[in-house]
Amino acid sequence: MKAIIEWSHPINFENYPSHNLVKENGIYQITRIVDKNEKLLYIGKAFNQTFEQRLNEHNNKWIDSYKGQIKLRFGLISTYKKFFWLVSCKINPENHHFEDIESAFIFHCQPEHNTKKKESYSFKNEFIIQNSGKYGLLPKEFNTKNL
Repeated sequence: MKAIIEWSHPINFENYPSHNLVKENGIYQITRIVDKNEKLLYIGKAFNQTFEQRLNEHNNKWIDSYKGQIKLRFGLISTYKKFFWLVSCKINPENHHFEDIESAFIFHCQPEHNTKKKESYSFKNEFIIQNSGKYGLLPKEFNTKNL
């Protein structure tokens, strides 16, 4: 399967409630910028809930403890599956797709504040993940088969 993640422009974390994508679901990343150097802190998913609902569940003490700018990017997921004659058709992402994609990002990128899926993970579907838009420190493309 192929997943294309369209990433939003980074916003200040505290401004997320007013962002136009806050009622959507997908993958998100939290980063910190100090002296023009960006560091990936956390990757999460919002499925069966909005970004706003998921972000409200975070304990912000670790976020507030950082110096510098805390940035947030929203990633909207489109998934595609190859059928007969190699025709690729867009399908709606399901919960296990969100889980597989989030797990692959965490395992590949090793964000500091993710505690699970950093040493190993299992996935239901093999994905080629392509990032577009303002994806920051994430790779442009990777294949979960190679992880």
